[in-house]
Amino acid sequence: MIQIIDYAAHSTDDAWDAGLTRLTLDLTTGKIPDMLLLSQVMPISRYASVGLFEDLNPFIDADPGLNREDYFENLLHVTKIYLSCFVQKIAV
Repeated sequence: MIQIIDYAAHSTDDAWDAGLTRLTLDLTTGKIPDMLLLSQVMPISRYASVGLFEDLNPFIDADPGLNREDYFENLLHVTKIYLSCFVQKIAV
């Protein structure tokens, strides 16, 4: 079952970052979503530095079925700049 959590719904005019605070709390307590839409206001580098993301480059390079030319170059480029092609690790 797919569950969509809108963390922005926690934010108010007085506490515009309440949704981000809630997301960070969920991430640090192991309630990690399978997918996450990132934005510029998020502390992405901090999330990556504590191991919340997995570097996909080794997986892409090792899979003969994946070809970087099949993907939009600008998307791969931006992930290298900001995340070094990181995605969230899924807690098992």
